[in-house]
Amino acid sequence: MPFNHQRFLHTECPPRTVAVPVPDLAHWFDDDPAPVWTVRNLTGEEVFRAEDAGERLQHIQSAVLAILEGGSGLKDAYSELMGLGSIPPKLATRIEWLMDASVEQACDRDIAIKLFRESPIVAGRIVGKIAELINLGADWGKALDSTRTPASKSA
Repeated sequence: MPFNHQRFLHTECPPRTVAVPVPDLAHWFDDDPAPVWTVRNLTGEEVFRAEDAGERLQHIQSAVLAILEGGSGLKDAYSELMGLGSIPPKLATRIEWLMDASVEQACDRDIAIKLFRESPIVAGRIVGKIAELINLGADWGKALDSTRTPASKSA
């Protein structure tokens, strides 16, 4: 049977989501005995944009440092102000993943950076789930199988 490209193109593809337990962050969840951080899979565009984040960061750092080459104190102050001094490219990608994929627990850059800095294991666990969801892709759902008959119960 040929691929039904029209049905494929018109099928809604909701994102997969998962609730990641984050008991180590319980202090910041008001009266929640079982805190979770809900994330979703990323689209292809979001994955590649996040991968480019590390490269963009390096270009920005190079440009700022070139502009400020004259004064060391000024260069250090600007680097600190822009947060350019200490984020490795791979971490920049993971920060983007965390910001883009967070569904419940809004996550901006400041939260993501602090979470990775202060609790890298928790951040890594959340990002690990995001990676699993990326590998699975959107939730295509299951087509009903009208040819299968349910097994009968034993008497």
